[in-house]
Amino acid sequence: MVVSIANHHMGLRARGVATQNRILEKAVHIASIEGLSSMSLATLAKATSMSKSGLFAHFRSKEALQIAIIDEAERIFTELVVRPAQQSSGAERLDMLVHGYADYCARGPFQGGCFFAAAAHEFDGRPGPVRDRVMAFFETWSGHVRVALQEAQEKGQLRDNANVN
Repeated sequence: MVVSIANHHMGLRARGVATQNRILEKAVHIASIEGLSSMSLATLAKATSMSKSGLFAHFRSKEALQIAIIDEAERIFTELVVRPAQQSSGAERLDMLVHGYADYCARGPFQGGCFFAAAAHEFDGRPGPVRDRVMAFFETWSGHVRVALQEAQEKGQLRDNANVN
């Protein structure tokens, strides 16, 4: 009986995660067009065929939803821009990161263009957890670029006196 109850709860959690992923897939695209703070729960509920209370069952607040959307946007960014460059190093990695970022902005997955440029603009001057999460993305992204610059410098592909920080 205990195994049956445990399996039942695992099944519920798996369905909950699948539903959250479906919500976030729609939400990130809507937010790229409307903005994180302008995206209405009614629009998201309609796009996911859910009720607003159903959305709140998965995300306890609009702020929690916004942060989850940023996490999803970063996952997509990592898949499209960062991961392809991971097998290279130095100037080649830097080139792949820069061109990947340019391609992401110009022809990326979101109708609204660069999700993070828009989110940074939207939350600039608005302190709080959502802005902090957007800034954390930029810290992570600049860290990838900084590592590639340092590798290029160590390989002699970049001047020794170039400031890579």
